[in-house]
Amino acid sequence: MSNSTIRVIGYALGTLVEASIQHQAASEFSHTDPVHVTAHFLRATNTGTGEVQIKLVKTGKTFTNLHAQLVQNVRTFLLPSATYPQ
Repeated sequence: MSNSTIRVIGYALGTLVEASIQHQAASEFSHTDPVHVTAHFLRATNTGTGEVQIKLVKTGKTFTNLHAQLVQNVRTFLLPSATYPQ
């Protein structure tokens, strides 16, 4: 988990994708570039800080799937998923 300043929804998605790349880089897997990213924007983000949460969903023979979420004031605003090759 990390804290970051979020200003615009596009930057919010970029922040979460970058957090998932850093999470993947810190793991035992060597591929840090996602082959697929999808996101669900639940509501507009607020200006200010937010908490980024990363969850490892599945590691298979060929891909790793991560889910992330942006939480501000105890509310989830953005839910991206990223798929990484092994």
